[in-house]
Amino acid sequence: MRFSLALMVAGVLAVPGVAFANVILPPAEAKVNKATALIVQGRVSEAEAPLRAAIAKDPNEAEAHYNLGVVLRESGRFDEASGEYRAAMNLFSSGDEPNQAKCLYGIALAQEATGDPAVAAGAWHEYIRFAQRFESEQTSVDIAKNHLDGELRAANLKGPFPFGSTATRPQHDQ
Repeated sequence: MRFSLALMVAGVLAVPGVAFANVILPPAEAKVNKATALIVQGRVSEAEAPLRAAIAKDPNEAEAHYNLGVVLRESGRFDEASGEYRAAMNLFSSGDEPNQAKCLYGIALAQEATGDPAVAAGAWHEYIRFAQRFESEQTSVDIAKNHLDGELRAANLKGPFPFGSTATRPQHDQ
């Protein structure tokens, strides 16, 4: 059974009388857990090195790719983040739809942050199409629909505008 430090921090795996200190994790998972702790502590930039080390040890470590996507998105490297989210999504098994959905949501957030509303709208649409069939995703789907609506509006409002590209002030006689 695999334990995630993020879940332990959140108290999900807090079992009275059971100590997890003696659990030996594979090296890649141990690095992912170290990075997860850094992310939870708000030390996001410090998490990149252990995540890259985890991926070097085990390129199929989906959580490492996902968390690296989070780190890259938070540091403004949106295209790299999208690539890591996509890699994670492809590594999560086909029966692991919640994790696949969180990857698509991450991609949409990263694409939205690039400032291209048409691309962002496509990413939000992809997430909604995938996640709407899962009841556990409905709150996120509703939020995503709001994002999609905003991106579609922004895409339709992109120039060139018929009234010119420079702002002018009305002239007042004094």
